[in-house]
Amino acid sequence: LQQYDRLKQDAVLHGPLQVPAWGANTVRSEFAFLSGIAAEHLGVHRFNPYRAVAGGWDVASLASYLKRLGYRTVCIHPYPVSFYRRDRVYPRLGFDEFLDVRHFDESMRSGPYTGDAAVANLVDRIVREATQPLFVFVITMENHGPLHLEQVAAGDVDALYHAAPPEGCDDLTIYLRHLRNADRMILSLRQTLEQCAHPASLCWYGDHVPIMPAVYQQFATPSGEVEYIVWANWQAKSQAATMSRADALAQRWLQAVGVA
Repeated sequence: LQQYDRLKQDAVLHGPLQVPAWGANTVRSEFAFLSGIAAEHLGVHRFNPYRAVAGGWDVASLASYLKRLGYRTVCIHPYPVSFYRRDRVYPRLGFDEFLDVRHFDESMRSGPYTGDAAVANLVDRIVREATQPLFVFVITMENHGPLHLEQVAAGDVDALYHAAPPEGCDDLTIYLRHLRNADRMILSLRQTLEQCAHPASLCWYGDHVPIMPAVYQQFATPSGEVEYIVWANWQAKSQAATMSRADALAQRWLQAVGVA
C-alpha cells in the first residue's frame, strides 16, 4: 500500500484505532467518530445509535460544530440514504447534504458496489467547486462484504501476493484487490487537497475489520483494532504512532489542524 504508507509517513497523527464494531455495524464507529460519545455511554443504543437520533434525540456532532463555524457539511455514501435511517439522522446531526447512490451510475461500480475511484472523483469536484469552508464525510462501499459474492480474477494472486496464499483465502484476495483501489483513492484525495488553495486536511480511518472466517482460521483472528491517519496539506509532522479511540478521533483531528 504505497500511498497509504506515504500518507502515514507525512502524517500529523497516526496509529491504531479502537472502534466499537467488529466485522459489521459501521454505524457504531460512524456515530462514535461524529458524536464523540463512547459506546459504553449509550446503553442499548450502542447497537444502533441512529434509531435514537431518528426518534428525536438531539445530539451535537462534528458536523454541527463545523456548521456553526461556517462550514458547508456534506456526506457522501454510495448506498441508499434510507438505510439505517440516515435520511432522517444526518440532517439532525448537522449535515447540509447527503449524496447517496443516486449520484453514481452502474459504470462506476467495482464489484457489487460503487468504486472508491468514483467517490474520490466526486470529492474532487465538490472541493473544486467550494465557495466556503467545507467538511466532507465519506463512507465508502467498494470493500464492503460479503466478500464471497465476488470471484478471484485471473492475475489477482500474482498481483497481490509475494507467495500464493493457502487454500480457502479467496475472501482475502478479493479484499486485497479492493484495498489496492483504496490505496489509489488516497493518492487521488491527496492530490485534490495538495492542489487546494486553502489549508485542507484528511482524516482516514477504518470502521471495522472485515468478516473473513476461513481466512482467520488460517492466520488467526484480528483484535478488531484498525488504523487512522491525519494528514494536512500545509504541514508534515511524522510522529510515533499513538493509540486512539473512534470517539476521540475527531477532537484530536481538529486540535491537530488548529480548528478546535
